[in-house]
Amino acid sequence: MVSYFYYMFDIPMQNEQPNQTFYVCSKNSPEVHSVNCTTIDNLLFWWHCAVQGTPVTLESGETLAIEKVDNGHRVR
Repeated sequence: MVSYFYYMFDIPMQNEQPNQTFYVCSKNSPEVHSVNCTTIDNLLFWWHCAVQGTPVTLESGETLAIEKVDNGHRVR
């Protein structure tokens, strides 16, 4: 299956500067790219299942069971 992507990232800056926005998109997308978009090669994804209780390392270094991780967490 071929799929294309477009992602927008807000990158937090230090010293109270405003966040910087960064855009990436598929190199071979059939749609016209935004002038702000950095094109990159296609990404390959491998999906794996993890059992309940699998520890996930958070950005802070602590671990949390996978079923407790949500969109508010930052992981390593």
